[in-house]
Amino acid sequence: MLKTLIMIFISQFSLSFVYACAWPLGSNKSYLGINYSISEYNSIFKNRTQVNFSPEKITNESWDLSYYTGLNESDTLILTTKYSNIGAFEPVPGPAVSQVSDTYLGFKKTYKLGKISAAWELGYLITGDYQADRITSPGYGESELNFAWHWAKILTSSDFYSVSARYRKRANAAPNAVQLNFEYGKKLDNKHNARFLIFYDEQLSGVNLFDPSSGWINFSFHRKDESQLIGGVGFSRKLNSTWNLNFLIAHKFEGRNTDASDRSISIGIGASF
Repeated sequence: MLKTLIMIFISQFSLSFVYACAWPLGSNKSYLGINYSISEYNSIFKNRTQVNFSPEKITNESWDLSYYTGLNESDTLILTTKYSNIGAFEPVPGPAVSQVSDTYLGFKKTYKLGKISAAWELGYLITGDYQADRITSPGYGESELNFAWHWAKILTSSDFYSVSARYRKRANAAPNAVQLNFEYGKKLDNKHNARFLIFYDEQLSGVNLFDPSSGWINFSFHRKDESQLIGGVGFSRKLNSTWNLNFLIAHKFEGRNTDASDRSISIGIGASF
């Protein structure tokens, strides 16, 4: 019965609903997803002082490619990569950037007990070319180790909730980070599903990598007291037994020394095979 319920969620919910959480993908099964995200903002923090660009805006868009494959019934291999295009559409007070910003390789092992599933995840993130003089440079410019714990519970055949905790250990000067994520998923009908999430991010010990030669810091703004609280609502539509579409809109409810956009929108398509 439990395996049947898990397969219902795997077949009905999109990539971010299931594979990034506690459930395994399954033996000899794979998932490939492509996601496009866009957000806008009109202020940054420069050397701990907020600088407004208004009425100008900087557009942050990215293409995310995700590949998940089941090694067996409990182990999943994760590979993701991101291409960022930031500040390319409007005049900005600093160079724009278009590049592959980071690539992540991870391994997840899942344990199941009744309707409860738990998993630990270990991964390594490789950053793209870091250019400190570009205020819109994505990422933190340093490689990092990821340690994560996922926990989920199936409530009925049509809904579940999950909790994830992630610790990101960065090299050298960039701050380490702790991230917490809560999600509730609900099957609306045979083709449509809804997702509700709350995400919290806290940057830990680190320094502000202010670049004195250019007068700018990078897009992620390496401050050790940066944090943000984000809520989101998403929907997915099953096209057939292989393909699904997904949509997510997220809003920043609260932030401290952060330049994260107040709102972002993501759309994507995925295939199970």
